[in-house]
Order: sequence, then structure tokens, then C-alpha cells
Amino acid sequence: VVLWGDHGWHLGDSQIWGKHALYERAVHSPLIVRAPGISRAGSRSDALVETLDLYPTLVDLCRPGFSRTQYPLDGLSLRPLLEGTARSIRDTAVSYWQQGVTVRTASNRLIYSRTANGSITNAELHDVRTTPDPVENIAAKHPELVEELLHR
Repeated sequence: VVLWGDHGWHLGDSQIWGKHALYERAVHSPLIVRAPGISRAGSRSDALVETLDLYPTLVDLCRPGFSRTQYPLDGLSLRPLLEGTARSIRDTAVSYWQQGVTVRTASNRLIYSRTANGSITNAELHDVRTTPDPVENIAAKHPELVEELLHR
């Protein structure tokens, strides 16, 4: 059983009255997986995952009649998280909305835009350990971290 949900609407959070944004509250959505014989009921994880990890996970868990897909899968199986044999499967999670990109680590979220020619604009870096809301842009204080996350 896999249950995942939409993040819903911003109702004034960060002065946004709408649906689409690259902030923590918008891209952090619920995911519940119950795999009999694999996952332990009630276990929980704060591991970074992406929705593109769902298909490889289902292939891994369900063992369908085919042994490979026509094209390689970009996602990673969440099976090690479900089994409790790993605490994480990736260091970053990436999301997109129009020209915007966000890269999330365990402690930070980088948000930036790309122009038509590929230039980076509007870089914002937020420490998500302090608040899920984009209160303070710390990109100017941590240019080395911004540069590192731009290449993930």
C-alpha cells in the first residue's frame, strides 16, 4: 500500500495565496508505505526521498514478471528505508516548478531560477532546521554551500 499526497494550498503562509511554490511547506508532502513482510508498522523516517523513487520501490517490492525497464529508472528504491537497514538513500532531493529549482538537504533548502540561457538567478538558501518558512535568506553568508548545491 502506498499513500502519498499533495501539499495542498498556501493559505497565507509566507504571504502566498496559491498552490505552487518551492518552499518547504509546498514540496514536503506526506508519504506512507506499508509493505507486508518488509516494513515495520509504525516506523517512521525523516529521510529525503523524491516521488520518482516510488516506481523503483514498487518494482523492487512487487517483483513483477519483467526484470528491467526499457529505460533506466532515475529514482532509488526505498526498500532499505522500509526494512530499517538504512537511515537514508540520498543526500539531496530535487523539485522543480517552471524555471525554479529547489535542492533540499537534511539542513538546508536552496531555491533558484534558471533563465532561458541557463544562467542562475534569485538564489535563496534557507536553514530548514529553524523553521519550514523562508524567513531569512542566508545565501550571501554561505556562498560555498550555494555553489555546492547548485551542482547537485
